[in-house]
Amino acid sequence: MEKIGIDLTEYGSCNWELSVPQRKALAALRFGKQPVLGIEVARDEGEGVYTLKAGSIVGALDLDGLSLHIKPKVTIQRLIYLASYAMGEEKAFRPREEYFDFKREDSV
Repeated sequence: MEKIGIDLTEYGSCNWELSVPQRKALAALRFGKQPVLGIEVARDEGEGVYTLKAGSIVGALDLDGLSLHIKPKVTIQRLIYLASYAMGEEKAFRPREEYFDFKREDSV
């Protein structure tokens, strides 16, 4: 069985064709009591096509032939800055090119 890759952004949505077991597996995903995805039948898209709606939960997982990746709506650099600012750091972290010689990525 070929693995299906679904990429979403936090609070984003997409239409995707899913089998019944895949739909049930995604619908059962919870973070505590909160569902990870909202799943609805997609209008005018044909049978077996569903609208997947991400909420505030981000991350990646492999499940029942699916690879689900929900990215934050802000870049990782901005997320680190916001977290350091919220923790009351006197000088919030601001990534600078001269600190590291790494390739810049928008996701972890």
